[in-house]
Amino acid sequence: EAKECPELIVGASMDMGKVWIATDWHPITIFGKVFGGRVIATPRLLCWWRHMPPSEDAEAREGGDEEDREVALEVASTETQGMERCLQWEQDCQSMRHSPTQTGHWELLRSGKGAWKRRACAEVNSGKAQLIDRTTLVQHDLYDQDLIAPDDAAT
Repeated sequence: EAKECPELIVGASMDMGKVWIATDWHPITIFGKVFGGRVIATPRLLCWWRHMPPSEDAEAREGGDEEDREVALEVASTETQGMERCLQWEQDCQSMRHSPTQTGHWELLRSGKGAWKRRACAEVNSGKAQLIDRTTLVQHDLYDQDLIAPDDAAT
């Protein structure tokens, strides 16, 4: 045992609240089934995508004047390929829109203004997706004390 190492707080998780569960039972997969959209799994990420209503999709595609139009990160030839490529961009890619110049192709975007938008993602490892119970990450009284107002705050 290490010297001068503080004891583990009772109730704190040894794995920092991380739990790995089958992707079929992960909340992201359930959200996709209940609320619609698409769930895409890659070797590193499990993500839920939602399609914007047609009116919003049309506005996102138009994007105003040509000079105001967001420049695509890249163009994918299919919807599924676009979603998978977007996940490889990690946080740099947040949505996709129909390509205005290449019929049937999809442009990957940094912003969330595209027709398909990433809603939630979880890390994947060995076919299981990470589920984190954030309440076990930090001992509550460490940050709850900052929320307590002094007695003379309301007079």
